[in-house]
Amino acid sequence: TQAFRSGLRGNPKQVTTTAHLFFTSTPSNDNGQESYTVISTYNRQGICTGQKMFSTGGTLIGTAEYKFDRNGNVYEIDYTGEYDDLATRLSYTYNSFGKWQSCRTYQGGFRQTELITYRYNTDNRVDQIQEFSSSNLLRKTEEIIYNAAGQDSITLFRDRRGKITSRNLYS
Repeated sequence: TQAFRSGLRGNPKQVTTTAHLFFTSTPSNDNGQESYTVISTYNRQGICTGQKMFSTGGTLIGTAEYKFDRNGNVYEIDYTGEYDDLATRLSYTYNSFGKWQSCRTYQGGFRQTELITYRYNTDNRVDQIQEFSSSNLLRKTEEIIYNAAGQDSITLFRDRRGKITSRNLYS
C-alpha cells in the first residue's frame, strides 16, 4: 500500500492534530500563524481513510476521502470544500508491481488540470517523473540517476523542451 499509514502504534480509529498552515500579516493566534485542526479516521489496519479539517473556530472547512482498490492501493482521493462541494479529485493508477504509474488531478472533480506519470528502471525504482498540463502538454521532466549501490545520485530537472533547468548531486 502507499504511504497513507498513520505511523502510530495500535489501531487508532480517530486522531486529532493541529496544523499551522501559513504565516499571516494579521496573526490569528500567538505565533502569527493560521491554524486548523485535522481529524483523521483510520481503518483496522491503521490506514487513513478520511480526514476532516476545521478552522480554529470549529467550522468545517474541508474533507478528504480515500478510496482503495482490492490490493490496498489508494486509487482516488476526493477533497471537498466547506460547502461539501467537490473541490479536487486525485486519481491514481498502478503498474503490475503495485507502483504509481500516474496521478491525475481534477478541479471541481471533473476538469483535469494536471497529469503526473512515473517510469521505473529494471530495479523497480522511479527513474523519470513527468508533469503534463490540462491539455496533456509536457511541462517538465525529472530524471533520477542511481549509483552502483542503488542510491539516487543525480536528479536532473528539464523544461518542456528537454533543456536542463537544474540538477541535484548527491554523495
